[in-house]
Amino acid sequence: MPEGELIGTQISNKLLREGKKQTELSKEISVCERTVRKLQKSEANPSLKLLKRIAASMGKSISSFLNLIPSLEANLCANCKENDPQDVSAEIDTLSLWIQVFLRISEESQQSFSEHSGVCLDTVHRLKQKWSSCNPTLSTLQSFAAYMSVTVSELLDTTLSEADMEKLLEERLHLPKHALSKVPDDKDLPESV
Repeated sequence: MPEGELIGTQISNKLLREGKKQTELSKEISVCERTVRKLQKSEANPSLKLLKRIAASMGKSISSFLNLIPSLEANLCANCKENDPQDVSAEIDTLSLWIQVFLRISEESQQSFSEHSGVCLDTVHRLKQKWSSCNPTLSTLQSFAAYMSVTVSELLDTTLSEADMEKLLEERLHLPKHALSKVPDDKDLPESV
C-alpha cells in the first residue's frame, strides 16, 4: 500500500536529514528498534497512536504526514510537538464523522459497511461511537479509505467539516446532490396500503 511506502521513505529521510540512528528514533517514538526497521521497509502495520507519534516527531499532523501529494502538503498542525502524541481523540472524532456521513448518504447499515470494508463490525461500532480505547491500525484505515473512495490522509484530516466530507463523497462516489439530503422521517413517507 502506498501509505506504508510513504512512511518508510519519510522515516529514512528523517534519519538521514537529522543524522540519527534507528535506535535514537525508536526511543523518540517509543518503539523498539525492530519496529523502526519494519516501518522503514514498509513491513509494519502501525496503529493510529504510533502514526501520531511518528508524525509529531516530524512536526506534522497525521494527515499531512500521510499526504501522498507532496506539492499539496500543508502542515495542518503547526504545534504538533506541543500536543500529546498519544491523544488521537481528534482523529477518532473525524473517523467517526466520516463513518456517520458515509452511512447516512449510502443508506448502508453498520453490518453492511463492515462486510464491504472488510473491517469487523465491533471496530466499526466502536469508531462510530468514538470509544476512547480505539486505536485502529493502518490496514484498517486503508480498508475504510478504499471502500469510501477517499485517501487515508483525507480520512484523518481533522480540518474537514461534515459538508466537506459530503462533497468529497458526492464527487468520488458520483452521487446526485439530492442523495446527500437527510433520509426522510417516517411521517414524510407515503402510507402503505
